[in-house]
Amino acid sequence: MVYEDYTGLLESADPVPQFTSGNEGYPSKQEIDRLLSEAYREERERVETLLKEIEGQIQERTGLHEDLIHELEQELERYEENLQKLLRQFGSGSREKKAHQKQRIQELKQEIREEQQRHWHDRQKLLAERREARRELDALDDNLLTSLL
Repeated sequence: MVYEDYTGLLESADPVPQFTSGNEGYPSKQEIDRLLSEAYREERERVETLLKEIEGQIQERTGLHEDLIHELEQELERYEENLQKLLRQFGSGSREKKAHQKQRIQELKQEIREEQQRHWHDRQKLLAERREARRELDALDDNLLTSLL
């Protein structure tokens, strides 16, 4: 951008708000305090909303995880029961059916382990985000306390 472009931007920009009181056009202490309080309140609301969203995500994802694990465990039980039936039927069950049942049981156990691991990593990420948001909230409170002193 060339200098003329900046001039055009400055001319089209909104003017700086003028305060109604204070010395020589500067805002009064009350106006500054009001602006700071409003900014603090808005930032606190933003962080609190973020915390609520994170908590909701933790609960929702935990519920989904539990449902999925339950479904996988039920399917695993069915395959284990079918394998037991095949093993009890001496000679009547084909080796292919038994091998397929064993293979599927191993696959389901692996899926359960992978889902547990995915959930653990996802939960750790969300917990880290929650800790960071809580630190932000604490910092806001500390800044407010410091400004009051």
